[in-house]
Amino acid sequence: MTPRLSPLSGQPTRHLAMTSGVLALSGCTMATVAWLFLGAVQPPEAAASTAVATFASRLADGTPDSAYDLLCAATRTELDRSDFAGWARRQALADHWVGAAVVGADRTSVTVGARLTGADGTAQAVSFEVIAEQGTWRVCTGPWPR
Repeated sequence: MTPRLSPLSGQPTRHLAMTSGVLALSGCTMATVAWLFLGAVQPPEAAASTAVATFASRLADGTPDSAYDLLCAATRTELDRSDFAGWARRQALADHWVGAAVVGADRTSVTVGARLTGADGTAQAVSFEVIAEQGTWRVCTGPWPR
């Protein structure tokens, strides 16, 4: 007489599927937490270009105080907030375009080319010097008077 085999109940398959699901979910969770804490890593030229674009956008939006906050410490020491705001009002920036960025040898400074268009339609080519200051990219030089 031969023994009868009982059909598989599917138990190993369910355990394997559950284990795979738990591992996939924990991997996604760890990746998300790492991204939130470490942030998206950008090369210096991209981060500096973003800083210039944000700076110019705030000028175009008519919020020179928030643009002033994006200046590096040395420039804020030399340039008074009210003088900067007065310059921004006189320039009346309507639009901007951010171009090429060149990283300095020390990788803590980047020169970013841009075109600023005033409300009167005149365009001006500008070179911004952007530096890494306490983990944030800040604009140091631009078209404002010193």
